[in-house]
Amino acid sequence: GVTAGALSVSGGILSVLAMLAVRKLLTDKEAVISISGAVFHNFGQLCVAAFMLKSTAVFYYLPVLLAAGVLMGWVTCALLRVALPVLGRVAVPSHIEKHSGKDG
Repeated sequence: GVTAGALSVSGGILSVLAMLAVRKLLTDKEAVISISGAVFHNFGQLCVAAFMLKSTAVFYYLPVLLAAGVLMGWVTCALLRVALPVLGRVAVPSHIEKHSGKDG
């Protein structure tokens, strides 16, 4: 519903903004980028929950969500490091290459 959508969008937007900022400051630091995205996703959701509930009590959950964000951000980075080499070896079908826009 609307609540889930608001929580998801707020977390997603804040996560992307945080990752872009970290990427600009720290080039080639996948772990820090990933962890910051996960932590700020959780923080964005907490902010919207506090606004919707008109209560700051939800921030008592912040330490748990920070720990979960660090853990899951690290897991996401580890999976990315495994997946990227495999994805780099995947052959792109010729009909996709023709329409990629590289030729003009």
